[in-house]
Amino acid sequence: MKNKKLAKVLGTLTAGLMMFSTATFFPGHSEKNEDGTYTLTEDMKSELLGIDEEDGYFLGAASQFSVFLRDDFAAYGSDCEGRLACGGNANLGNPTSYSVGARLEGDDTTAKIVVGGDTLINFQPNGKRMVMGENKEIGQEIKDHMQNDECQVYVGELIDFDAEFDLLEERSQYLKELEPNAVVEVQEYYAKGWTIKGEDKNLNVVNLTSDQLKTFLDGYLELSIQIPTGSYLVINVPGEEVSMPSTNMKIYDESGVLIREGGENMPVLYNLTDAKEFKYTGSIQGSTLAPNADASGDEGGHVAGATIAKSFSGGIQFGYSAFNPKYLVPEDVTTTTTSTTTTTTTTTTTTTTTTTTTTTTTTTTTTTTTTTTTTTTTTTTTTLASVSINKIDPQGNSVYGAELSLTGKDTSGNPITFSDGQITIGSRGRIINGTGEKLVWTTGFAPAVIMVEDGTYTLHEESAPEGYIAADDIVFEVSNGVIVGRENVDMVDETTTTTTTTTTTTTTTTTTTTTTTTTTTTTTTTTTTT
Repeated sequence: MKNKKLAKVLGTLTAGLMMFSTATFFPGHSEKNEDGTYTLTEDMKSELLGIDEEDGYFLGAASQFSVFLRDDFAAYGSDCEGRLACGGNANLGNPTSYSVGARLEGDDTTAKIVVGGDTLINFQPNGKRMVMGENKEIGQEIKDHMQNDECQVYVGELIDFDAEFDLLEERSQYLKELEPNAVVEVQEYYAKGWTIKGEDKNLNVVNLTSDQLKTFLDGYLELSIQIPTGSYLVINVPGEEVSMPSTNMKIYDESGVLIREGGENMPVLYNLTDAKEFKYTGSIQGSTLAPNADASGDEGGHVAGATIAKSFSGGIQFGYSAFNPKYLVPEDVTTTTTSTTTTTTTTTTTTTTTTTTTTTTTTTTTTTTTTTTTTTTTTTTTTLASVSINKIDPQGNSVYGAELSLTGKDTSGNPITFSDGQITIGSRGRIINGTGEKLVWTTGFAPAVIMVEDGTYTLHEESAPEGYIAADDIVFEVSNGVIVGRENVDMVDETTTTTTTTTTTTTTTTTTTTTTTTTTTTTTTTTTTT
């Protein structure tokens, strides 16, 4: 592609965090067919796709979806919290009721599921709009909801997947060929601790070396990314078979101030141009662009980023992220053209002299008024504390599956409202509600890390796992960006104790033996005769 045609504009990342509500559904723009479907018409396409022109985004139509595939989608567990589109058929996996779009806003009228093929099965349909290319097979649960006007299925081509993936292949190749302008710094004694630094205000690019690739493929990375606010980072990952690591990602601005720790919609893209296969091995932050790769993922992890691939089969959970900048181009390849237009005005004055002398005196007074506007900008910086919340048993072991909640009040006594990205969950944990006045999550095998402002917080156990007793509430204070009186928040669940009482009855038998002794006395009489 021609880099000079790329405008110097960066889009913002989409984030939606309200749970989907199945309220009264929107009527179709066309008459319902006898089978309960609607015929897709031109005037419906923009509303169902969610954008007027997909060409306005660097990744085209894929920019609007959390999962965007050229071929089939087959999930064997978990869910997709955002939108899903595939050019083939779906869902060919095992779950009979796979959830899609649960973390999107309730008034969103876009199609949550788009299938280019003719098979639409194994989805939770309630309150959703869906699109399929042709109607060959629709799951019975979906049909039942269609007949009750609890979901809508449109038949027709909403997305030209072949054309979109031609664009994605071109974009991926373009990113691969960019000159790297960011650096990877590896910790001296910890090869899995990376700091990536870039200074470009638009796009920062890293090409992994052979040694860095070995570490990347080895299962886990701690990533500290320092780039200007509003910019993006592309990590070019070589190879035909790629194992995606679990990550713990932190984003810093150009001054080194921590902006975000974990969460959805990170400004990071893993570019796998040459990959034929890739696999998610655990929870990861950042989006993946692999237009020619068959993707898979183990059950138990969470992908906090968009997945763009050839196909998918597996059980990992997809978040609600979408990677949707308008353009990705470094500053040094942006061409700005300035046109200067000079206008010359020529005034011709004709003076006529007669014999009559007339003296005219004209006085011109020019008054210039200068208005000075002074703008004062006040910047308020909120210092956030990183609070590690551990759920453990009396022996200090992690307790998996407890449902916890956190609420807080600021220093003025007002309820604190949490924003997206403030909570990061440990392995196998799950966020139930990540925004608003109450955070709710289930515990995993590692602590949850929450970024909080100054105030007073209450940690409450909503429910304890089987075999444990719910702990009492813990109230803690954060002041000047530090937890008061403690380093971490440890909530201990006592185990339930089963007492078995055994009663033993002892019977004592006493035997008395009587011994009879018979004594025989013999008397001898002696007679003497004189």
